[in-house]
Amino acid sequence: GFEYLITKQSSLSADYTSGQYRYYDSVRVTTPIPLSTPGYEKHTNAEARSTFFSILYKYKLLDKKKLSFKIGTGVSIITESFTYPVDLPNGGFTFQTSGGKADLSLPLRFDLDYKISKNFEIGIIGGTYIYPDYPLVGQHLGFRFSYILK
Repeated sequence: GFEYLITKQSSLSADYTSGQYRYYDSVRVTTPIPLSTPGYEKHTNAEARSTFFSILYKYKLLDKKKLSFKIGTGVSIITESFTYPVDLPNGGFTFQTSGGKADLSLPLRFDLDYKISKNFEIGIIGGTYIYPDYPLVGQHLGFRFSYILK
């Protein structure tokens, strides 16, 4: 992502996050496939891919010479695509189909950074998204390497 420093304590950030996962779908399918069916690894029958584009306002709660901690929130557009099994009416066989949706969500984010030189930082980022139809989605935690333009 990109981050613009507004003041010494606050910034505006644009972020992109994506992920995919497999799950057992018993809602969208017309006839749920038994969990024991070969080919459905780890008892799953569907997969999803999510992408988030977010604009966040971040505030620095801790600002030491080498260490900083920021929290942030804003607005995010989430798009999800799903692939899941469907039985054809009177056809007797199952095929994979797909669908998708887009919505707004509320990102919650934290950044813990350690300054290793004048222009470089390493850190840990994490957070989640509050989604209208489901309380929390897209939990994430990872490392970050940043270059600071001055």
